[in-house]
Amino acid sequence: MRRTVLSYGLVAAVLIVFAACETSTAPTPTTDVQIAIAAGADTQTAVIGTPVAVAPSVRVTRSNGTPIVGVTVVFAQVRGATSSARVAVLTDPNGVASMTAWTLGTRAGIQELLAYVASSSAQAAQVSFFANAQSGTAVTATLAPVLPQMSVGDTLRAVLTFRDAEQNETPPPAPVTFSSSDTTTVRVSSTGLLTAIAPGVSTITAVAGTTTRAITAAVRSGPITAPSVTTLTVGRGLIQLAIGSGRIGYTAGGVMLYRVDLAGSTVTDSLDVGIFITAIAVTPSGDRAYLGHSGSLTIVSLPAFTVSGSITLSGNAQVVTASPDGAHIFVAQDNGVVARVAVSDDAVTPVSVTGSLVGMAIHPTAPRLFVNSTVGALHEINTSTLSVTRTVLSQGGAGPLAISPNDSRVFAARSSDSLLVRSPTDLSRIGALPASDNIRWMTFTADGRHLLSTRTNSNEIDMYDAFTLQRYRSEFVVGARALAADPASTDIWVASDFGRLVRLRF
Repeated sequence: MRRTVLSYGLVAAVLIVFAACETSTAPTPTTDVQIAIAAGADTQTAVIGTPVAVAPSVRVTRSNGTPIVGVTVVFAQVRGATSSARVAVLTDPNGVASMTAWTLGTRAGIQELLAYVASSSAQAAQVSFFANAQSGTAVTATLAPVLPQMSVGDTLRAVLTFRDAEQNETPPPAPVTFSSSDTTTVRVSSTGLLTAIAPGVSTITAVAGTTTRAITAAVRSGPITAPSVTTLTVGRGLIQLAIGSGRIGYTAGGVMLYRVDLAGSTVTDSLDVGIFITAIAVTPSGDRAYLGHSGSLTIVSLPAFTVSGSITLSGNAQVVTASPDGAHIFVAQDNGVVARVAVSDDAVTPVSVTGSLVGMAIHPTAPRLFVNSTVGALHEINTSTLSVTRTVLSQGGAGPLAISPNDSRVFAARSSDSLLVRSPTDLSRIGALPASDNIRWMTFTADGRHLLSTRTNSNEIDMYDAFTLQRYRSEFVVGARALAADPASTDIWVASDFGRLVRLRF
């Protein structure tokens, strides 16, 4: 009997050892752990944010191939996701741990998923899965560089780039074609290579299927030099300035309007209009001047240099400008109303927008008027129908407006230290450039090469290269207020509240 019992005990011991060779349920080891891919081994392809076809699966064993049950396997995305995603899975009786699904991250390209045994630091206890993540559907298209600046002979590549909602670059939906509006200034090849031919500007357009994007390429005419400065004493504090035809300037201080022969740098006439002047505009023909006041507009007959009429306004005139054809005068007021005044019969038609209006500029050819308000709203008004056709908002308050005479980009000053550059076609933002705080006045030289601005409570006039959009110098002019460009030259005149007119000759 004793021998029989010993025999059965030996058999039981052998069975236990054999079972141990089949699976391991011992505590998770820190050594002698191996992991291998069970499913999803090949590099798979899927769109970002979607799962791959075969979910990753691994098998954990000892070095002798024995499956290990109950081991914690961590699946961690280590490449291609904006944040780390980890999933912990226990191995089953076969030593297999599987993810329910592997959803790719948001970055296009090769993505990597690392699977490792949590309790082991052995190199053999980790393995990687790879997937080729394709970009999603294109939602934006950008033509770069945004503001190409070139010198004659320079070449530059223009590239139309499409991106999905996660900013991954996507292939163009169709072959891209390029064209130049002025091939005598800038030529463009079929692959987008720009070649600068002569000074000037040209619109470069890229088309891919139904998508069209355009940029303005500028070719510099030469190095910028400091302007010469000439001072003319008028006799009273000057705060407004306008230049009419025949190089005749009109400047105002207090209730006085002065006529100045700019070519001869002499004051030829003065007129007391009896009310404080806040803005001036002169018709292109040079027949009339319109003087803005608090609640009214004075009409001055310039040949006789006498007051010929007055128009009542609903608010205080902030900016006054004339249409290029001379048919209308537009008045931006502090109550958010733009008044259109017909030169033929002085009829006033108002249109209301948002905020107190502090800047206004009229497009040189298209029937568009742009007004800037203190609440940061830039409005586009159709001057024919007098309807608001577009409004864009920007952070911070707003200031003066200016339109480049050569390529008609809109420059909108903000009350912060920047200038926003926008397209006059749809008011889309082209770029921004650093500027001095609290710009008071802006204007371009007649050739569009220089943008100048004065500052509130400052004697500095800032000068920008309109091609490179870089500020290159500041000129000290005591009491600098209003600016006006001489249409017959590159001169800029500055009205000083110290009673002087200062000429900057470029």
